[in-house]
Amino acid sequence: MRIRCLTGLGLLVASGSVLGQTSSSTPTAQPAARGADTALLVSVLNQRVSEVAWEEEPFEKVIDWLQTQGPINVVPHWKAMELEGITRDTLVTVNLRDTTVREVVNQALEWVREGTAVVTFQGTGNTLRISTQNDFNREENFQVKVYDVTDILARIPDFRGAPEIDIEAASQGGGGQGGQTAQLFGGGGGGGGDDDDQQTGQEFEQTNPALDALRLVIEDTIAPTTWDTYGGKASIRVFNRQLIIRNSIDVHEKIGGRFVIE
Repeated sequence: MRIRCLTGLGLLVASGSVLGQTSSSTPTAQPAARGADTALLVSVLNQRVSEVAWEEEPFEKVIDWLQTQGPINVVPHWKAMELEGITRDTLVTVNLRDTTVREVVNQALEWVREGTAVVTFQGTGNTLRISTQNDFNREENFQVKVYDVTDILARIPDFRGAPEIDIEAASQGGGGQGGQTAQLFGGGGGGGGDDDDQQTGQEFEQTNPALDALRLVIEDTIAPTTWDTYGGKASIRVFNRQLIIRNSIDVHEKIGGRFVIE
């Protein structure tokens, strides 16, 4: 999992920032962003580490090591992790050189993975929380964000009132002295369409099927089982040219990139 999912699908673009973990083989995380404190978290995670050599060390040692890497708070959710078989004593083996704090943590969390239990981290302010993806994805941790999709749904103008091209007149128009010059576009200036064709923005938004189509694309491709359409708890609601989405930070970042907790 990744709370600031840099490799997320990013179907929509929204202003946002959240951080989490990055890993090549599993969902990854980067820290949830909130102002300057998040910059501190990013700085700590990006610090260079000359060498780490852990051979079957307890997972708690990784947490202790992380707490010494900078002026941040590290909060492991031991109870949630223990429910999925990951304890303080779960053994970790990591051997890395010339790396970063982030990569060390990623490798350690990959190592403690137990069956389908994925351990990840989220950052809010200057606090880094470590737990399972299932814990972070619980309904009480859902976030609501409004995505303006106006650009995606940009309306194609109705050209039914555009001037017509008079090919015949143009081909006969002439060049002699005193000859009349034929107009390529017949009928003077471009007229407007009928009033019935001039939909207001609101009417368009209410009748535009592309909004529902976009909602279905998201529900069918990003964590399908989480949406209420398929029996889950998360939701997407359409309002004007906006999608109001309630789901986990992980899903938000797959939809719109880096997420900010307002």
